[in-house]
Amino acid sequence: MKELLVSLLLVTQFSCISKAQENDTTTQILTTDSLQTDTLSLLFAGDLMQHQGQINAARTATGGYDYSSYFEYVKDEIQSADFAIANLEVTLGGKPYKGYPAFSAPDEYLTAIHNAGFNVLITANNHSLDRGRKGLERTIQLIDSLKIPHAGTYLNAEERENKYPLLLEKKGFRIAILNYTYGTNGIPVTPPNIVNYTDTTIISKDIEASKTMNPDAIIACMHWGIEYQSLPDKEQKFLTDWLLRKGVNHIIGCHPHVVQPIEIRKDSLTNGKHLVVYSLGNYISNMSARRTDGGLMVKMELVKELPEIFEELAQKKQQSFLTVKEYKDKGIPVIGAYCSYFPRELALAMGAIPIGLCSSSDETIEIAEKTIPKEICPLIKSSYGYAVSDRCPYFYFSDLVVGETTCDGKKKMYEFMSEFKDVFILELPHKQTEAALQYWKSEIIRFKEYLEKKFEVEITEEKLREAVRISNEGRRALKDFYELMKQDPAPMKGENLYNVLYGTTFKFDRSKVPAEIDALTVKLKEEYAAGKNEGKKHRILITGCPMGGATMKVVKAIEENGGVVVAFENCSGAKSVDRLIDENNPDIYEAIARRYLNIGCSVMTPNPNRFELLNELIDEYQVEAVVEMTLQACHTYNVEAGKVGRFVREEKKIPYLHVETDYSQADVGQLNTRIAAFIEML
Repeated sequence: MKELLVSLLLVTQFSCISKAQENDTTTQILTTDSLQTDTLSLLFAGDLMQHQGQINAARTATGGYDYSSYFEYVKDEIQSADFAIANLEVTLGGKPYKGYPAFSAPDEYLTAIHNAGFNVLITANNHSLDRGRKGLERTIQLIDSLKIPHAGTYLNAEERENKYPLLLEKKGFRIAILNYTYGTNGIPVTPPNIVNYTDTTIISKDIEASKTMNPDAIIACMHWGIEYQSLPDKEQKFLTDWLLRKGVNHIIGCHPHVVQPIEIRKDSLTNGKHLVVYSLGNYISNMSARRTDGGLMVKMELVKELPEIFEELAQKKQQSFLTVKEYKDKGIPVIGAYCSYFPRELALAMGAIPIGLCSSSDETIEIAEKTIPKEICPLIKSSYGYAVSDRCPYFYFSDLVVGETTCDGKKKMYEFMSEFKDVFILELPHKQTEAALQYWKSEIIRFKEYLEKKFEVEITEEKLREAVRISNEGRRALKDFYELMKQDPAPMKGENLYNVLYGTTFKFDRSKVPAEIDALTVKLKEEYAAGKNEGKKHRILITGCPMGGATMKVVKAIEENGGVVVAFENCSGAKSVDRLIDENNPDIYEAIARRYLNIGCSVMTPNPNRFELLNELIDEYQVEAVVEMTLQACHTYNVEAGKVGRFVREEKKIPYLHVETDYSQADVGQLNTRIAAFIEML
């Protein structure tokens, strides 16, 4: 869950005759003892108004308007927030510029608001229609011209459908903003314009639409209450309870023009904290009524805890297909692959997005079995089933699928696949000799030439070396991260370790991966130093076929029965990041070829690199036992399992368990029984 930090800043209003004094005291009313890794700050301000005296005071000698002094003492605070959100309670309806009761502020006012640092505006309030249809539409058009996201009023139903709920994205956070007003001073909205009125039937639908966006928080900005009343009325309290029950996380209120109470609600079921601000009061006005000469800025910080970060990374594949579509819409090529032997640096060097394709669920196996024999391994059937049924969005968006000759079954699958998708096959040698290296180098060059021709690009050595550098930095960061599992007790579950390793493959801006993973590594180190860990458990290494999807049942069986997976030797774990490409090699193609050919896959005969890595991991991670997971009909791994078992038992002198499985859940009970018994005897 998100931890919530809230700060209150007292704001004295700006008027035509006085400047605000920024209060230099920040009062923290809710704290958390969690160390912060990912934090998003949101600042909320109250009513941005323009009374006649303020308009007159802002007028310059040349006939324009200057509002630069309005924000002089608070702009640093505003600009420090990731999102600064305020209620624009005026129209920008053009001349004549008027204050109360029918507001129309100068255009320069909006520019000053934007320059001060407000980067989100809410527009549904009782003054939205002060200048009728023209005022509403002109206000929206001016806000759009400054590219300020906004919520509450819309030109037509199509615009509302496309832009609402308002989704704010930054630092890996997704925030859904809702905005409603009790009314518009009796002025009816002119079709096709839309003002979001407080209609619970509509709001309920909007909340459900927000949930489909997978937001980290849903925030409702409500224009409600009774003017000049210092306490919330019955309707505000009813709506608060109703909104929170429906799934809104936080509520920010405006309209009364005075400050009303702030509450921190705690959900007894989830322990989630909900910020409720009944009224922020005025931010800019020239009111004279009692208590209208001040207001609040409320700064809220959302902090992701480690469990949530791990869960988010686990879901990264499902969430990222929208990002892939965005890249496609921009004309950026997408190249899909299934195997660790795919030299993704070439794709990066040509400006493409390399992506892993769906292959680890039994969802489409029945479809594949209409073409492929049932006796084939589930990875092949799953891969082909997703492809032929168009149920994998990454396959759908891929301009090219890169295959490799790791096994006979996959070779025939690629043959079938090429009937409906462009497929390039890398002819992988099955030995790690110098002669094989030279052949593999020539294959990589052939792949490079194919990419250049197909996509009409040039892959220069400079671009390729930069792609190598970026990839190496990512591998280095991930290796530093998973090496945290050398500590005993382990700092996290193996499932969380895997989620990070796997989830980062769906972060498409690879240059940002090192910093993000390094920050996570620091976070874990700090929490470990503070005493947070998994406790004393039996330390297990997993080897064998690729993990992920349905096969995570093996990890769960281990970690629900007294073990913790401290290392993944397979290609979804250490194999994929253990070795770097030699950036100093004058022949960059040989350097790439050597790095990939040295992967210790069971297809290699002999396969010394696998045993070398196993030996290192067992020693360095204080491994107590090895579990090998192989897929049914994966011949190379199943045959090599015998050799791995002898190595583990006879040379490393630790227990070994071999489990053969598929992508169904039919054997979950049996797996749990076998693994529980195995761990119990350690």
